[in-house]
Amino acid sequence: MKILHISVMRGPNYWSELRKKLIVAKIEVKETDDQKSAGLIAIGEKLESLQPALHNLAPYGSILNVVTQVAVEIQCRAGMDCVYHQIHPTANPEHFILCFSYTIEKAGIYAAKAAVNLVNALLADQKYQIEKDIQHLIRIRESHNHDSENAKPIPNFPIVAVTGTNGKTTTTRLIAYLVKFAGYSVGFTTTDGIYINDQLISIGDCSGSVSAAVVLNDPRVNFAVLECARGGILRAGLGFDECNVSIVTNISGDHLGMDDIETMEQLSRVKLTVPKATAKDGYAILNADDDLVYRMRKFLSCKIALFSRHPENKRIIKHCNKGGLAAITENGFFTICKGREKFRIAAIANVPLCHHGKSTCMMENVLPGMLTAFIYQLSVDDLEIALKKFHPSPENTPGRMNVFEFPEFTLMVDYAHNEGGYRELKNYTDQLEVTSKVGIIAAVADRPDADIVNMGRLAATIFDEIIIRHDADNSGRTHEELNELLLVGIREINPLLPVKVISNEFNAIKYAITHAKKGDWIFVNAENVYDTLFYINQYKPRALSRPTPQHLQRRGVF
Repeated sequence: MKILHISVMRGPNYWSELRKKLIVAKIEVKETDDQKSAGLIAIGEKLESLQPALHNLAPYGSILNVVTQVAVEIQCRAGMDCVYHQIHPTANPEHFILCFSYTIEKAGIYAAKAAVNLVNALLADQKYQIEKDIQHLIRIRESHNHDSENAKPIPNFPIVAVTGTNGKTTTTRLIAYLVKFAGYSVGFTTTDGIYINDQLISIGDCSGSVSAAVVLNDPRVNFAVLECARGGILRAGLGFDECNVSIVTNISGDHLGMDDIETMEQLSRVKLTVPKATAKDGYAILNADDDLVYRMRKFLSCKIALFSRHPENKRIIKHCNKGGLAAITENGFFTICKGREKFRIAAIANVPLCHHGKSTCMMENVLPGMLTAFIYQLSVDDLEIALKKFHPSPENTPGRMNVFEFPEFTLMVDYAHNEGGYRELKNYTDQLEVTSKVGIIAAVADRPDADIVNMGRLAATIFDEIIIRHDADNSGRTHEELNELLLVGIREINPLLPVKVISNEFNAIKYAITHAKKGDWIFVNAENVYDTLFYINQYKPRALSRPTPQHLQRRGVF
């Protein structure tokens, strides 16, 4: 038996509805069932001789049950109150997820390792000094008690948490902009970085609990907007106990087969962690056009607000007839519905983020964003002004539909990397009047083969010419393997579609730009957004979608 990985949950999480502080250990067990049963009998006799308090832990369940119970019990013996433990199977019959409660993080991690070491030693008929583990845990507890005297309290101000498959980052950024317009001092986290009052203080994927703590403990902040991605939720939970508003943008099949999340139902449960953490007097803002998201309302005790691009959506009508709060698009306008009362906010064509009404995915980001601002008392007039000022620029939405105009052609940088993103991209490009659509695309290497093939199919329905590039990290796959998977999908749709392989992203961009024809539209699927924006600027595009971003100037991007 060995530990493959240990995660520490620091808030509401996927594994337990009630326990916020959990150790989650992935364990590999290769013994046969007979060996496990025989081992249990032996352990039952040995545990009592090691520590009388442990004699009742053994002959029930499985060896894994013994591990979790020992991990809990030795923490209790060291003066830390821990009770909960649970075991979850995975798709791999040799791998299991062991969950148990902790009081002190460092002690919980130590207890997991000690429990596995203890059981392995007893199964191998080796001596084990469990009292040393208990004494070590006591020292951890005493040290923690001293350190906790200087611990910072979590500030008491509004927290908005955003989750979903696509649109999280743009929605987060829009809400941060809108509430700043209302006068708040805003800190927000995204998969691009951490921002305090529009100042980028950390670059990278900052959508987890550690990044949330940076914002929540910053003295300049009195309003937090936190992107909560699947990976961060599974790694450490949410990092806060409760939010005031939660948003679920949508749920589609991405990352399946990773981190022991195999099905859409399981993925939905991961995302459900966020709205379940909403305060009872707060709002969960749910996508009424998405069945999995809409179904979440049944599991929530907070207030519900809905959004939809379709005013005739029966769910919206029923909700509003009962006095509910909702946001819709109706007759070309963004509209908020409060019961039967309606507030027209802005014409869709006048909201730059929506690209003259061509981008349906951006409309779906605006709807929950303006609902959040409305909940926090931003007036209808100010909301309209703010939406008209928020442009899809490298400053406001880096790597999200950033358009660069050149004298002869147009180039767009975007982060679309999954089926949902590519379907939205197709909806957008179908409305463009251009000579030719050139796509610089890449396979996300850690996805299943079938997903990569499907990305090839979707790309073939969007572009007239394709350039395949490669990410720096290909998760152990070769370039040739990824090329072949994409080509299977491309050739299935259009065997004659021109395809070129240029592994380096910048070389691929250079080729597309230098070979562009008048009226071409070039799409760049960026790996590192800021580096890509910097490189494109070397070609001096005639116009950006907004003036030069100051924080990107400081990084040397513009």
